[in-house]
Amino acid sequence: MSEFKLHIKGLVQGVGFRPFIYRIASQLNIPGEVRNDNEGVYVCFNASESQKERFIRRIMAEKPAASDIHEIDVTEVDTFTNYDGFRIIESQTVSDRITDISPDISTCDECLEEIKQNPLRLNYPFTNCTNCGPRFSIIKSLPYDRSSTTMKDFVMCPQCTSQYINVRDRRFHAQPIACLECGPHYTIYCSGENHTGFINLRDDKQIGLIADNIALGRLVALKGIGGYNLLCDAFNPASVTKLRELKLREHKPLAVMFRDVETAKKYVRITQKEEAELKSWRKPILLLKQIKTFNQNINDSLSELGIILPYAPVHTILFSYLKTDAVVFTSANISNQPIISDDQDIMTVFQGKTEIIARHNRPVSNPLDDSVIKFINDRKIMIRRSRGFVPEPFYGDFNAEGILSLGAENNSYFAIGRENKIILSQYHGNTAHEENLDFLKSNIERFSELYNFKPSMICCDLHPGYNTTRLGRQLSFIYDIPLIQVQHHYAHALAALGEHNIKDNTLCVVFDGAGYGMDNNIWGSEFMICDTNQFIRLNHFDYVSLPGGDMAPRQSWRSAIAFTEHYGLTLPDSFLERIDNDNINAIKGIIDLKLNSPLGCGAGRIFDAAASLTGISDFNHYQGQSAMKFESAASSDRDSQYDFDHNDPLNNKSLFESVINDINNGKEISEISSKFHNTLVRKITFRIIEIIISYGLPRRVILSGGCFQNAILLHEITKTLERCNIHCIIADKYPLNDGGIAFGQIFYGSQNR
Repeated sequence: MSEFKLHIKGLVQGVGFRPFIYRIASQLNIPGEVRNDNEGVYVCFNASESQKERFIRRIMAEKPAASDIHEIDVTEVDTFTNYDGFRIIESQTVSDRITDISPDISTCDECLEEIKQNPLRLNYPFTNCTNCGPRFSIIKSLPYDRSSTTMKDFVMCPQCTSQYINVRDRRFHAQPIACLECGPHYTIYCSGENHTGFINLRDDKQIGLIADNIALGRLVALKGIGGYNLLCDAFNPASVTKLRELKLREHKPLAVMFRDVETAKKYVRITQKEEAELKSWRKPILLLKQIKTFNQNINDSLSELGIILPYAPVHTILFSYLKTDAVVFTSANISNQPIISDDQDIMTVFQGKTEIIARHNRPVSNPLDDSVIKFINDRKIMIRRSRGFVPEPFYGDFNAEGILSLGAENNSYFAIGRENKIILSQYHGNTAHEENLDFLKSNIERFSELYNFKPSMICCDLHPGYNTTRLGRQLSFIYDIPLIQVQHHYAHALAALGEHNIKDNTLCVVFDGAGYGMDNNIWGSEFMICDTNQFIRLNHFDYVSLPGGDMAPRQSWRSAIAFTEHYGLTLPDSFLERIDNDNINAIKGIIDLKLNSPLGCGAGRIFDAAASLTGISDFNHYQGQSAMKFESAASSDRDSQYDFDHNDPLNNKSLFESVINDINNGKEISEISSKFHNTLVRKITFRIIEIIISYGLPRRVILSGGCFQNAILLHEITKTLERCNIHCIIADKYPLNDGGIAFGQIFYGSQNR
C-alpha cells in the first residue's frame, strides 16, 4: 500500500468532478481526499498499484460529460498519510497558475423531470445540479466554489444543505444549488393598461403571466443565463415587427426557440449531427435549412432559419404555459450594442417599451450571447462562439504565456495566453461602436482578474483605423511591452495553422469582405503560402474601386457599378430601372476621379455586385446580407457554369459579362446564382491545384474567412479538392469569420517573440 497524488488538469471544475471522484473512490474502497485549487483538481489517496491503475482508468472512462481531462500527473508520495475514509476538502489557492473554467451547461434531463413533480423545485426556474446549470456566467474568481460566484449571498436552506453534503445525491457539492425556499427569484415589471409597476407572485405564476402576454402579441424582456433576451410569438407577424422596431433591427435574421426538436422538424431539415448538437449540453443556435415558411419577417426570407432549444429551466417552464410552439429569442439590446445583463440598464432601455420585464436577483458576472453554429457537409462551422463554449480553452503545442490579442473590429473577440492555453473571450460585436469597445475593455479586465493574467505582449490587426488597433497601441504604451501587428488575412490563416499544429509552408486561401493590406489597399481574396513566421501573397482577384469607401460594403449597388465600370460592361436594364440615374452617374464620377474610392479585392464585394445586378439585394443592412440572399436564391444545380479563362482564372470579367447577358436574356435568378457559384468554385479549385503543383506544396489547403460560411462555396470546393486528394483544413474550434482573428494573432505572437 502506497500514497499517491493525482493532479488532474483540464476542464474539471464546475462540472461535478469532485463528487464524481468521491463516488468512484468510495466504490473502490480507496481512502483519501480531493480538492480544487486554481491549477486543477488534486487527489491524494492510499492504494495498491493495481487499485491506483483501476482508479485512473475509471476516472478517464466515466468522467462527467461536460468535463475535459487534458492531463493527469501521477506521483507516489514519499511520506505516507494513513487516510480514514474519503473526503472532499476545502479549495485552495496555491500559485498564480490557473485551471479551466466550465462554460454554462444546459439543464439536464433529471432536473427537467424534477421541475415537474418535486415540491421543493416545482416549476422553479433556477433548478440545477452538479451536471448542469450556470457556470461561467456566475463565476467571479477561482477556485470554483459557491463563495466565488454570484450565488454567494444565497444561504442554503436545510433541505439544500442536506443534498449538498450527501454523497449519494446528484447535488453533492453542486455550487449553484438552490430551491424555492432559499434561491433566486423572478420579479416582474409590467407596463400595461391594467397595471404598471412590479408584481410579486410565485415564480411559476410570474412565468404564466409572461406566457399570457406573449399570447396577446406582447414583447417580453426575460433575464436568463448570460443576460436578458427579448421574446415574442414567432407566429405573430405584428409582434415580430414591433420587436424589430424596438431593437432597430429591420432586416437581420432573428433566432427562434422551439419547444422541442420534433416541433422544429416541421419547419427545418435536421440531420443526425445537427440534432445531436441541438440537444447537446452546449445548446447553441443552429442555422438550418428551412422547409416550411411560417414568418418571412424572422429570417429576411433566407433559406436558413436559426433555431435553438430551451436550455434553462425558465424556458422549459415557459413552454409548459405557452400555446405557441416557438418564440423569437434574441439578445435584449439595441442593434450594434452589447447584450444587457444589468437590472438597472434593462429598465433604462426597455421600461415602457416591452409589456413585461422579468428580472431575477442572481447577478450575471460574465455577460454573453448565445453561440451560433452551422453544418456544411456534416462539418461543424463556428459562426459565433459564446455561451456553452466560452471560456473553454485551446491547448496549443506552443507557449502563449502573457500574450493578449485583440482581434479585428467586427465579430470582435480577444484572447489571452496562459502557458500553452489560449482562452478566447465571448463575442463583442462590432467594436467600431463605442459601447461594444467598452464591453471588450471591461471583459479584458474580468479575464485578467479571473485568470491572474498579466500581459507581456500585445497583438492586434494592421488596420490603423480599427479601435482595437488603437487600444493595442495604448496598452503597449501603458505596460511598456511589445506590440505586434498581424496582417488580417494572414491572421485568418494562422488561426487554422495554430489549431491544427501546422508550422511549415501551406497554401492558404482566405476570402472575406475586407482587410487592410501591406500595399495600403483593401485585401480579401488571398492565395497565400504561409508558415508561422511569414507569408507570400501569390494571387488575388482584380483590384476594383470601392466608391465611397466604407459606404461600398453597405450599398451593394455601388459594387455593381464598380465592377461593370472596371470591366467596361453595360449595366442591365433592370438595374437602371431600380437605381436612380443621378446616383449611377455620381458613382461613376467619383470612380473616374478616384475620390474616396480605395482599391479592394475582397471576395465579399463580388457577391454584393452579383446580388445587386440580379436585383436580389441592393443593400447590406447587416453584414453579408446581399451575399446570403444571393446564395439562398441558387438552385440545386451544381453542374452548370459559365466559361472562364484557364490562363487567367482569377479575372472575373467574363463571369460578370455572362451574368449580365443572362439577366438581359431573362434567365431565372436561381439559375444565374447557381452558375455564378459553380463558376467561382471551378476557378478557385483550378487555381489551388495549379499552385500546389507549381510550388511543390503539401497536398493540403487552408480555407478561411467569412465568405467560406457560404455553404455552396465551401461544400463544393472541399468536395472537388478531396476528390483530387487535397485535404481541406478549416478552423473547427474558432469562428471561420473574423472571430478567429484573435487566435491567429496569439499564435503568431507565440512564434515570433
